[in-house]
Amino acid sequence: MGAAPGVRIPRGRSHGEVLIDGPVMYHPVHHVVPATPLRLTYEQGRLVNISGDPLLSGRLRDWLERLGDDGAWEGPVHFNIGINPNALTTQHPEWERVMGAVTCGMGDLSILSALNPGLESEVASAGVHWDWTTLRPTVMLDDVTVVREGIINSGVC
Repeated sequence: MGAAPGVRIPRGRSHGEVLIDGPVMYHPVHHVVPATPLRLTYEQGRLVNISGDPLLSGRLRDWLERLGDDGAWEGPVHFNIGINPNALTTQHPEWERVMGAVTCGMGDLSILSALNPGLESEVASAGVHWDWTTLRPTVMLDDVTVVREGIINSGVC
């Protein structure tokens, strides 16, 4: 199975809004694709508002509030671009590798602290790690478009 190269996002860096049109894995048995885009709003590395898809936004907010785990709201903590042209949006985690899609993680990333001593203050620690995917993102690095509406720029990748 192809990889999903990515980067760790430093704590407190995310700010703005993202529309999620792909799978959201917010519970060990829940992989849900919203019927309409889910809108997540971030300020200083924290999820501060969940709106958009009425059913999923309510369920996700309720799940996070019931956790009572402040760290679960931190993120995104990682950013990965799918590069597998054969990956599908199924219940299998291969949806994280769909060509041109972006998957970001939320909450716990403390495993990196164990692998990289000295990162403890830079990574989120929580009782859960959950992911969301945008299937048709536009990704720019500086002034270079890496992905436009889910299509990888073959001139740079």
